[in-house]
Amino acid sequence: MIAMQKRIHVSNGDVSFKLPHELWDSDVEVLVFPVLKQKDKKSRKIKDVIGSWKGKMELSKDFDEPLEGFKEYM
Repeated sequence: MIAMQKRIHVSNGDVSFKLPHELWDSDVEVLVFPVLKQKDKKSRKIKDVIGSWKGKMELSKDFDEPLEGFKEYM
C-alpha cells in the first residue's frame, strides 16, 4: 500500500498534485482535510484544553488491575 500526505494550497476551488508513478494506472481515494492556519492554533488558550474531556470518558473499575496475560511477569 502506498500512502502519501501532501499539504497544498487550494486556488479557485481546484486542487492539483502529481501522483507517484506507481499509482498512475490505479484507482485512488483522496481525502481532503482543512488545515488550521498557524494563528488559529496559537490563539487557542491552554485553559480551553485542560479538562475539556471531563465527563466524556470513564475508565473501567479494574483499570489498574494486572492484565491476565502478564501475571507471569509480575
